[in-house]
Amino acid sequence: MQPGAVPLFYAVLTGSCGLVEYLVRRDPQHINSKGGPYGAPLLAAVFNDHAEVSFSLLDHGADLNIRGRWGQTPLHRASIRAHLQIMRRLLDLGADVDAVDAYQHTPLHRLAHYGYLDPARELLKYNADVNAKDDQGRTPLNLASERGHTSFIRLLLEHGAKHLNARDLFYRSPLHTALEEGRIEASWLLFKFGADVNIRGTLGWTPLQISSQDGRLGIMQWLPESGADASA
Repeated sequence: MQPGAVPLFYAVLTGSCGLVEYLVRRDPQHINSKGGPYGAPLLAAVFNDHAEVSFSLLDHGADLNIRGRWGQTPLHRASIRAHLQIMRRLLDLGADVDAVDAYQHTPLHRLAHYGYLDPARELLKYNADVNAKDDQGRTPLNLASERGHTSFIRLLLEHGAKHLNARDLFYRSPLHTALEEGRIEASWLLFKFGADVNIRGTLGWTPLQISSQDGRLGIMQWLPESGADASA
């Protein structure tokens, strides 16, 4: 971090909007300074839920797509923090809704992991890519299925998630992932939307074989009834 940027970072972290205004007017070159645990002043403001400070920085020309640790943008941070006000301001100003971090996660990927619905709806208003893949070939649907976020799964499917049977780099479809984690409701929902109950994943296992290995009795009861091949 440049020594001259220290006062600005301090003002941001304390949430002192007046001091931030004074510093960026006096010395605007530090508004996008890189460094510190947050990466940049705007990222620090967003991470600490300082909306007014974030807006002030944006009004004075802060880079709305600046990247911090792990390549995350302010929109990634605002999404994870579920701060709708900041998200809306960033998106209205043209923030990249599908920006990827070091793991090729878009903001929607991160929300799928946590299951945060309202921030996800906000991203979808700005046409976030529901079929984007991360560095392991996983879509937001894969991540939501793994965590068992049924409402999030439904939201993605209703907004055009196409890769219901697509497999990641480990040959796991969303249904495989849900079954491996014992997510019964998520598995049933995926099936109702058309997931292939005979698709083969890691080691060539079908969903029924995965359930048998783990002793998931609730799942084993409905899989054969749904057309799963017990002889596979």
